[in-house]
Amino acid sequence: ITPSSRVVAAIEGAEEPIDLYINSYGGDVFAGGEMMIALLKAQAAGKLRTVEVGSLAASMAANIVAALKANGGKVTAHANTQLMYHGCYTIAEGGAQHLEDTADSLRSINEAVISNLNRIGITECRAWFAEGREKWLDATEAQKLGIVDEVAEDGAENPPEMRQTAARLAALATHFTTRQEYMMKIDETVNAVADDPAIAPEAAPVEESKSTEEPTPSP
Repeated sequence: ITPSSRVVAAIEGAEEPIDLYINSYGGDVFAGGEMMIALLKAQAAGKLRTVEVGSLAASMAANIVAALKANGGKVTAHANTQLMYHGCYTIAEGGAQHLEDTADSLRSINEAVISNLNRIGITECRAWFAEGREKWLDATEAQKLGIVDEVAEDGAENPPEMRQTAARLAALATHFTTRQEYMMKIDETVNAVADDPAIAPEAAPVEESKSTEEPTPSP
């Protein structure tokens, strides 16, 4: 059981119309692909009612937004929404032919995303997926390009913890020039938000077990 399988099970088992809220910096392309397939099936069956983008839809999360939009979905964003597209990447080792095959696989994955963006009407998006590049869009830019249909009024704001997380991640993106530096800092940022007592629910106190045995002296 993985996080993606739990999401897929929830989508497939939904008895009521689904109101989808996306706030994510992305993740594994194949796990995200499983979620995308489940959502597209729900969309085709008329079970996906709304698609709303929160503070951040980056990488695979942005790809899911594009796929749902390309297949007729209506996407709503907020004034502080950011979307980020980039070419997929991995870590590989081996001989020259193996590395070339890996590069071909990455290009194939990129083509699937480019196809969805082309169907929306974005013909210049191929440059977004050049090696080492990232394309950041705010809600207004995404709406002009056709990825987003509507930008919600100021009164319909995202939960404060989501706005705070996205603001910290966006700030990191402006300070770290390479993707490697940026990705290394993401986990630190998310963990810091999770540990913030103003955001995270207070954890139940954990009682320490007390032993009556005498400590064993170290050799």
